[in-house]
Amino acid sequence: MDLYEDATGLHTRLTDAELEVLKWVRAGRTNREIARILCKSEFTVKTQVQQMLAKTGVDNRLQLALLAQQP
Repeated sequence: MDLYEDATGLHTRLTDAELEVLKWVRAGRTNREIARILCKSEFTVKTQVQQMLAKTGVDNRLQLALLAQQP
């Protein structure tokens, strides 16, 4: 089972690019750090985080990271 294929259904709700960003959000990285790691613009990472918040219905990146860790 993939890390994100769980009861939360994140794997089916998020794009592959969003899942890659989520991996680094879970690791506690900032948008700027994630952008450097993934060779994206900081704006793109920020947008992807905002899209994930909207898709999951959580209010902030901490809640997003916690949701991603749920079994």
